[in-house]
Amino acid sequence: MDIGLSISNRLLVVVYTERTDHIRIISARQATGSERRLYEH
Repeated sequence: MDIGLSISNRLLVVVYTERTDHIRIISARQATGSERRLYEH
């Protein structure tokens, strides 16, 4: 799981799995207020 800014400047939480030759996104959503505060501090 990672949290970061998209190219459109939205803070996203992304859940993914890494394999030998690729990364598979399981879900991606906009961060909640509490997740945003954690990211900013």
